Amino acid sequence: MVWLALAIATLVGVASPPAPPELAVVVGPAGECRLAAVGSAAPCPCRDLPAKIRLLQGLPVPLNRASEEDLRAVPGIGPVRARAIVAERGRGGAFESTAALERVWGVGTITARRLGVFLFVGEADPACHSSVESGRHAPQ
Repeated sequence: MVWLALAIATLVGVASPPAPPELAVVVGPAGECRLAAVGSAAPCPCRDLPAKIRLLQGLPVPLNRASEEDLRAVPGIGPVRARAIVAERGRGGAFESTAALERVWGVGTITARRLGVFLFVGEADPACHSSVESGRHAPQ
């Protein structure tokens, strides 16, 4: 039945809908990073990508720079655990590795390993590579 509708639409000359615009993460009017059409604004600096956008693209979140809100976007981290991670980071300093999440009350080896898939530690930001720097944030 669907093929019949498509055949009739083709014969009648019904146009297909326009393709959606190519999207990029750009700097919004308030200085925040947001999704918009390519070229509509300056690209968002890769280090400033919000956690939700990073995770949608399969990119990890920077453990030592992430806010409570960013950490809550990580699967397995709710508001209490996010607050505990930020508090421990403030008390004990930057995490040396994702395994160091065991410093956080209630986080053991297994949980640290599970969360470590979504986080990274260090200066080499995985989001900062050529396709991201150009403003195009394609999933990997």
